[in-house]
Amino acid sequence: MKFFLFILIIFNTFGCKTSSEINPHDLVWGYSGWGVSPNKIQNPVNLSKEEKLEYFYMVAGGKALSRAIEVDSHSFMESTCKISALKDNHDKLITQAILSVNPKFAQDSAFLKKAKDSFFDSKKSELAYCRPTGTGEKYSTCDCVIYINYEGGKEALEKSLQSLK
Repeated sequence: MKFFLFILIIFNTFGCKTSSEINPHDLVWGYSGWGVSPNKIQNPVNLSKEEKLEYFYMVAGGKALSRAIEVDSHSFMESTCKISALKDNHDKLITQAILSVNPKFAQDSAFLKKAKDSFFDSKKSELAYCRPTGTGEKYSTCDCVIYINYEGGKEALEKSLQSLK
């Protein structure tokens, strides 16, 4: 007990964050790859430490509509920036999920297109978290963690891609 108290005092003295002070959103920034459901992101869970890794994550940039920036509306900039991050990067997200199985697929654009159409046609990407990156913390530009779900994860996608060849 004394040892635990000593460690706690050391952490607090030197300004280290305890697990209750860690923002779960901080855990996903810069993360790209297979992970757990966004609903399961808890402090301090690492996205790749769960059994069922059925979600592929990627950080994507977005830009607000010029009209939103002109009128300087925070909510308008935020919503259009998030939509931009999602729509402008959907295809890249799917490509990255496929390439995570086998990077050599990048050399075969016909196969990539066929795989996207066969396995991701009806799937939509979604936002996990976003943060503003524009001047003055505005959503004129933003970074968002986007994801797509593939039932069975990387292993299931690998089997599906093998059946396509």
